Amino acid sequence: MIGALMALLYTLPRLVRHPTEVAVVAVCVYFASSFLSFFLGLDFVWPSIADLFGYRNITTILIHCTVVVLTAAQQVVLINWSYPLDVARTKARKRVASFGAMLILLVAMFVFALPPRRHDAETASLLNMENSRYVTYLCVYIGVVAVGQIITMRLSVHYAGIVGRAWLRRGMWIVVTGAGFILVYCAMRYVEIIGVQSGADMTRWDPLQWLAGDVGSLLELVGWTIPGWGPWLSHVHRWTGDYRAYRQLYPLWTALYEAAPMIAKEPPGSRLASLLPPRDLEHRLYRRVIEILDGQLALRPYLHPGDVEDARRRARESGLEEKRCQAIAEAFQLCAALRAKADGLAAAAPADTLFATPGDLPDQVQWLTMVAEEFGRITPREVGASVLRASRA
Repeated sequence: MIGALMALLYTLPRLVRHPTEVAVVAVCVYFASSFLSFFLGLDFVWPSIADLFGYRNITTILIHCTVVVLTAAQQVVLINWSYPLDVARTKARKRVASFGAMLILLVAMFVFALPPRRHDAETASLLNMENSRYVTYLCVYIGVVAVGQIITMRLSVHYAGIVGRAWLRRGMWIVVTGAGFILVYCAMRYVEIIGVQSGADMTRWDPLQWLAGDVGSLLELVGWTIPGWGPWLSHVHRWTGDYRAYRQLYPLWTALYEAAPMIAKEPPGSRLASLLPPRDLEHRLYRRVIEILDGQLALRPYLHPGDVEDARRRARESGLEEKRCQAIAEAFQLCAALRAKADGLAAAAPADTLFATPGDLPDQVQWLTMVAEEFGRITPREVGASVLRASRA
């Protein structure tokens, strides 16, 4: 219910801007009907409405009507998205007329059935099933919902196959999944009807059909709204990944800056300031990668051949996968070169092995974060022994 209300409030501004756009009106009707279908069944709501109309089961037919309306509204949206305007208008009118006729039939059948008993929303689903007229009404209602969901699934699959926007396509498949859960709900309701008519106790079965229906409704709400907030979610995920990489590269970048201050466009701030994400995070991450690569080149004269061999040996002894071994080797080379530069031990003939430089920026970020992780694991004692061997050579 809260999800439907949030979706409605999210869509209302667009409805104000485009009040004559059929798809926008229909999707707002869907969200409003979905909200009402849950709101009217709340235990602190339905008794007041029943007292207002003087009929205890008035909210039952109202909820069923809202479900039929939201089912039709879904299809109007999909029809307007999938077909040219003139074709969509004709198809939508026929669909609304069909569900309108079914709505009138259901109201008439419900009034004829007049189910006498009503308790709270949860227990009411199994009441009055001994009444053959009410059971007939209920079978027709569930059939309308099931057929509507099957049509919604078909239209969603069709539109997912022709739409170009990735998040809209994902949303349609989520709607398909939600419709599948609602079909499970319909099937379980039929099983309940058969069970009650046969004299079986279906009380334990009831929570399962509620769960299937609620999950299906929630998935459909997610499917209809995810094209709006999905790209924002992707942006947040990408930003979080960039910030994590920015922080992971900091120790390696700091070590290289201390050895070659000329690589940095700006000097590092305080440790606390480094924890704060910069406003232009993507640009800063790009700069940090470039400066690390420049720092590697600055250390090239201090890369002894013996260090390269030690790095390869250390990587082989780790027993890890090849890419991780390469990261270990590069991190060890960097540590050894930094120690050699600090001790003033330039290589007489620098090693031919160059530091790895993957292609595009995402690959470079992924690679250098692996190197930075291994860089932080190497102890000064290990590096000191390597440099000592290199100086003696």
